[in-house]
Amino acid sequence: MSEFKRVDNLNEHVLSKRVTEILTAELLSKTGRDDFFVVFLSVCNKKERAKVFHGTGSSLWRDYVPMFSGRVRKFIFGIGKEAVGVR
Repeated sequence: MSEFKRVDNLNEHVLSKRVTEILTAELLSKTGRDDFFVVFLSVCNKKERAKVFHGTGSSLWRDYVPMFSGRVRKFIFGIGKEAVGVR
């Protein structure tokens, strides 16, 4: 596990096969589509207001992973990775 322990734990949960299947099935049942995801990720250092990152994509992997690996990690590193809350 990397220095971003809380975020890595979130990634393992959100991108797990079970959760991905549940989200895809729910999306299909409610919208008739299984190819459009909207992702929000809230990050804070517990001292300032949270910054919310968002994105859309045709796949949870195609949207969440690139958003997270770029913008979010850069932000976390900038605010001090030791005191980060993510949702």
